[in-house]
Formats: sequence, structure tokens, C-alpha cells
Amino acid sequence: GMSYKEISAICALGPLLIAAGTNTYSNQGGIFASRDSGRSWSESDIGLPKVSFSTLAVMGTSLFAGCGSNASIYWSSNFGTSWSTVDSGLPGVSVQGLAATEDGLYVGAWWGGGVFVSSPIGSSWRSISNSNGLPGDGWVYVQSLYAVGKTIIASIYRAGRIVTPDLGGMYITSDDGSSWHEIDDNLPHVPVYAMY
Repeated sequence: GMSYKEISAICALGPLLIAAGTNTYSNQGGIFASRDSGRSWSESDIGLPKVSFSTLAVMGTSLFAGCGSNASIYWSSNFGTSWSTVDSGLPGVSVQGLAATEDGLYVGAWWGGGVFVSSPIGSSWRSISNSNGLPGDGWVYVQSLYAVGKTIIASIYRAGRIVTPDLGGMYITSDDGSSWHEIDDNLPHVPVYAMY
């Protein structure tokens, strides 16, 4: 069964449900799979460390798991049976959001990290959020991502602004990060923790 009380992400991959389990206090977690619509769960973590996973993304039959605590991204091409890393060259950032398309794997990071892309997936990483409309100082966290093709939506959280109505925001790019624009039509300025 699933031994972690906190689930940070869940997704469907073919006939499976995949869950990222966390234990915030001990910084340990795992990836779990269910083949029976969630009635029973088993660990699905060959090749994974026991760390807190923060996000999942699916593209075709590939599954990606992001880890905020050790700045790592893991990839499985066999429904979560075994895993390998795809984060070589990614700066040491806390991975909080993942989105995968045929154009690349996108990472949203905390601690002023911004948004990074690897295209083709796993080859190298580059920032697509510096000085082009997406806030990126050390107190801005990218909380979650959504991507279709080269269009990416990022939800940000502005830490340190406890007494302000401007805690978050939604930003969009349609040119793979060359320019970002705030989506502010009647949306509250709060962080969005998940987008599907």
C-alpha cells in the first residue's frame, strides 16, 4: 500500500494511476502505481531515491517525476517500472512544476529559478524566463506549469509578500519563452498549484 499521507501529484498513464507521495517532515517519499483504479497501490520506484516528489508529467507513454528537495527529474518509459535521470545540466533548483510536450520538457522552479526547457528531452537545459516578462527575482516561485506545443502557462507565487493582494499570477508565452505576458482578465492574484 501507499505509506505516505501526503500526495503532491497524481496522473493517469494508460491503464495506470500514478501518484507522487511525500513526507514533508522527513523529506522522504516515493512514486506509487495502481492498476485497479486506486483500490490498491504498490511502489513503482526502481532507480529512484527516497525523496519528496513534488510533481508529475505525462507525454505519450513517458512519465516524468520532479523532486523539489534534491533538484532532480526522473523519467520512465515503461509505466514507472524503472527510472533514469534527465536533469543533467539543470541548475540546482527546486523542481515544483513539470509539463511535457513533443517540443520539450518544461520545469518550473522555486527560489527564483524560473522556467527551463530541455529539447530534445534530456539533451540539455536552458532558461526561458530571464528578463522577458516573467518575474524572476529570488522571491518569485514558479508553482505549476501547463504546456501545449510551444505555448506555456506558468503560475507564480511571490513569497515574502504576506500583506499584499498580489501573491501570485498567471503568465503565458506562445513563443517558447521568448516573451511572457500576464493573464490578468478577472483572475485573482493568487498562486495556482496545479494545471491540467
